[in-house]
Amino acid sequence: MSFAEFIQYQSKRILRATETVTEYIYVKNAMLEKSPSLIPEPDRVSLILEGIQDMRWSTPLATHCCKNVEELITHATAIDNIRRTQRKMTEQQETILFQLFQITQLMTMYVATSTMMMTMRM
Repeated sequence: MSFAEFIQYQSKRILRATETVTEYIYVKNAMLEKSPSLIPEPDRVSLILEGIQDMRWSTPLATHCCKNVEELITHATAIDNIRRTQRKMTEQQETILFQLFQITQLMTMYVATSTMMMTMRM
């Protein structure tokens, strides 16, 4: 595989929704280690950042101007904590919405039952 082919191949590896930014960086860096030519650290950092397509996560990492992968991992850990917190908040919101839906259903059934019983009394 030529270096140009390798660069094209590695570009297909992007951050997945199911992995942390830190996990992605380790995997992508391991992939870059297998390059047919040596990739300097600053170029490695750039190639890794290219695979983080969500600007909410790539922009904060890029603004730190990391000189090597280790620095990138340090900053990625903080971003993973933010992502984890946002996921928990979303899960809690979904739980609350589901509970509200259940309460609404129960109230609707109660009103329907009450109305039916009142009709039967008349």
